[in-house]
Amino acid sequence: MMEQTLETEVTGRKLFLENGKPKLNLTPLEKTAINAQTQEKHDELMQIYEAGKWRWNGRILPTNYSNFIFYKEKNCVEAGISCYNNLKGFFGCSSEKFYKSRNWKLISINEFYEMQGIIKEDLFELNKWFDENKPNRASKGK
Repeated sequence: MMEQTLETEVTGRKLFLENGKPKLNLTPLEKTAINAQTQEKHDELMQIYEAGKWRWNGRILPTNYSNFIFYKEKNCVEAGISCYNNLKGFFGCSSEKFYKSRNWKLISINEFYEMQGIIKEDLFELNKWFDENKPNRASKGK
């Protein structure tokens, strides 16, 4: 399997292509949800999740679906461990109120990126790849 590095950061973390698709190694966070307050940030997060090989609870690719319209700025997305079935690498979403009522930790999208070691260059390269290869993705909300 041939890997092509897109970007290498100071910490040594790499975003790379695997079989022509971007890949990241993400760490699922227990009882944590991310507040993606805008459609653009939600799309960006779905690109990260897809590169991390995470899936919606229904096994759908992250960029093939958008639920942002339901909760708007109160939209929270599980950080890689499903509240529904407790599976790693799967996620769902709901409102801030839902996760607060279950005593989940709510973090910002930037906090998630910092925890995962994702840098601006990673986001730029991912967005570029998705715009070229999946321009009409559902996660864009259009």
